[in-house]
Amino acid sequence: GRVTQAVAEWTARHFNIAAAFVRAGLLGVKLTGRRGERLVRWMANFAHRYSKGMVPALPEHIPLPSAAWRIRTESPLGGENMVVYLPSCLTRTMGKLPGENAPVGLAEATIEVLRACGLSPFIPRGIEELCCGQPFASKGFPQAARIAAMKMVDFLWDVSQGGAWPIVCDTSPCSGMIIQTYDKLLNGDYYKRWKRLKLYDFPAFMTEVVLPTREQW
Repeated sequence: GRVTQAVAEWTARHFNIAAAFVRAGLLGVKLTGRRGERLVRWMANFAHRYSKGMVPALPEHIPLPSAAWRIRTESPLGGENMVVYLPSCLTRTMGKLPGENAPVGLAEATIEVLRACGLSPFIPRGIEELCCGQPFASKGFPQAARIAAMKMVDFLWDVSQGGAWPIVCDTSPCSGMIIQTYDKLLNGDYYKRWKRLKLYDFPAFMTEVVLPTREQW
């Protein structure tokens, strides 16, 4: 319906607000313990039934993660071996699962690995406002997905110096959305810019770009 489409399009334009609600909700669950978790599961399962499956259910066997640690963003300074690191909305909102004892989050680990390979990665300021569009496209909201894609391409064009620096995403569904489906969503200057961006999923970047340059390990 038109109301649902409008909500999807608003969310695509103001994704930082939606992401903040997710982090706040996960933090609230942690602070309220088992009672808060039961409430969240009930609300999710009710929405799942009411939306006829559009909202995912949250059964008992699926653990709830903690809220993600705040990631450090920065403006590009330039220099050699620059890499734009694009952490997905999952990385920016969801943290460790119960029982995990990782000393750093995914964003920090990715930065450390890229630096260890002699690269200069950075997470650009403003990334919290963006979504690749996959949540909208997968639920049948093409206009919201198009809005998200246009915002993403404009942003990546600017922070990569017009496509001069490679862009690496850490979550394959998001990478696939940006790399493989934007040609169906974009046209005009947006499409031309997207074609000139050097876009990689993290494993592909390591195997196609990093490993061929390594003489020894």
